[in-house]
Amino acid sequence: MKINVTIDCTPQEARRFFGQPDIEPLQQALLAQMQAQMEKNLTAMNMGDMGALMKNFMTGPDAATSWGQWQDMFMKMAGGGGAAGEKG
Repeated sequence: MKINVTIDCTPQEARRFFGQPDIEPLQQALLAQMQAQMEKNLTAMNMGDMGALMKNFMTGPDAATSWGQWQDMFMKMAGGGGAAGEKG
């Protein structure tokens, strides 16, 4: 014997029926907080100020290493191949 049951309800109605909590307000608050943080970070990066942007990447104890890695990346993108200063 085979029995099929079709239930037509919204996800909210199903959660309420099974006794699960309504977390939609929490989700909305979290999404708003995430959006605000992302906007704050984008503003802080200020893509129009290249000096400030590069300062974020070039500071710290390994600034020389970071600069070398940037040079290598740009050389490879330009078709120069290996590390800065290498011929090949």
